[in-house]
Amino acid sequence: MLNFAALFLPCFVCLIWGGMLVFTPHRGTARNVFMILLFISAVYFFVDAFYVGQIESASDYSLLVRLDAVSQFVTMALIPFMVLYIIVAQGKMFSWPVTYLSLVPCICQGVASFVIYMILGNANAVGFLQAFDMLGGFPPQYDIPIYHAYYAINHTIYNVVLAAEVLGGMGYLVYVFVRRKDNKEISSFVSLMFILLVITIFRILLGRLFLISHSGVSSVLSALMALDMFFACHIAVGMRSVEGDKRAGLLSDALEKINSPFVSDKDDTDQPVVLEYAASHAPNVILAPTKPKNLLESFIVYMAKERPYLNPELTVQEVCEELHTNRTYISELMSENFKMSFRDYIGLLRISAAKRLLREDSTRTLEDIAADSGFASSSQFVKKFKELTGTTPRAWLADQS
Repeated sequence: MLNFAALFLPCFVCLIWGGMLVFTPHRGTARNVFMILLFISAVYFFVDAFYVGQIESASDYSLLVRLDAVSQFVTMALIPFMVLYIIVAQGKMFSWPVTYLSLVPCICQGVASFVIYMILGNANAVGFLQAFDMLGGFPPQYDIPIYHAYYAINHTIYNVVLAAEVLGGMGYLVYVFVRRKDNKEISSFVSLMFILLVITIFRILLGRLFLISHSGVSSVLSALMALDMFFACHIAVGMRSVEGDKRAGLLSDALEKINSPFVSDKDDTDQPVVLEYAASHAPNVILAPTKPKNLLESFIVYMAKERPYLNPELTVQEVCEELHTNRTYISELMSENFKMSFRDYIGLLRISAAKRLLREDSTRTLEDIAADSGFASSSQFVKKFKELTGTTPRAWLADQS
């Protein structure tokens, strides 16, 4: 009974942490992906525990076939979703197409398995497995294409794709650990996931029939997996909230600088987007790390250093390509953090740049200032200037003297 209970420990860990995330009031993209990963994992661990713990000998073939059919859909989705979560946690959504390409063989294998299972029916599949186990090879009476396809897809192709997913996932974990070893939370989570995959490989190598006949070994492995997953979930859930606090502090400083022209025009700086450390003693320190930690930081640093808004033909797609993200996430970034659209944000930065140019040389024409601050025409510049300041550029400049 104790061994049987130990088999379900990983499933319970996933359900408990997943349930906690369901009732989290504010969930970001990373937490949503992690929640999906936990519930997929819970299904996998439940099926696996039921498979190993319910059957003392592989005699109930009807149950085995049903459990195998379920495991085809959930097993191979684990590694891609795990990699997807790590990508999102680093603020690099859609930066690795390999993650999504890796889902293609999983989907194809799962769909093909389901279709063949439906064609055969449970009774025929059970009869085939019984005959296969008795003969230790392919039964002569089942020497027809549909059974060859059933065996190839559910065993040969499944094992090959699963092995490729596990090895690829381990390789990616090593890659992330090396690149992000300065981030203790990410590196700790990656290390625990690597250990989990090592245990998974060990279970695969032992084989289910061995684990069924050696319940003690399987229980120990399940307990280790549950312990590993508990600490991994603890880090993963806390990691986003801690980083969210840091982002909130950085955002507060950034918004204060960005909005300073509308509080006091005399506080304008040459850099319209300045991101400061909260505890920094230097008043205008641009935060420009070589490896930005999240999409918000990447976006602000990119705007401050490259100043792409000075290009009148700038599009949101160009920004997405530079930051390796997509329109959806840029839109979420703007609405959640800046409370404005991308177009309004760019317009604000252009007006800030135009104010600086006006103060530097009051004799310049509006056409020149409009072109140098990123506007396509002087009329567009004047319209936007009046929209944000309530006055014309020349009238504003006169007030500054």
